[in-house]
Amino acid sequence: MDNLVFMDLLTIGTITAANASTLNDGAAACVLMTEPAAQRHNVTPLARVVAFADAACLPIDFPIAPALAVPKVSYS
Repeated sequence: MDNLVFMDLLTIGTITAANASTLNDGAAACVLMTEPAAQRHNVTPLARVVAFADAACLPIDFPIAPALAVPKVSYS
């Protein structure tokens, strides 16, 4: 605990998707399965994937990747 750095968020400014990774890093896990598999394992889904898209750009342009991916998703 002694090595933790505590920052006053009021002095940092606005936290956005572009700068949040410098403030905290974490890990996550996501389990994807079919509906029959969920029933077989007796689990209740917490979310449903309805669409996805990806977009590649230069590392310097990473904040615009969502703007490139969203138009690829078609909600019909």
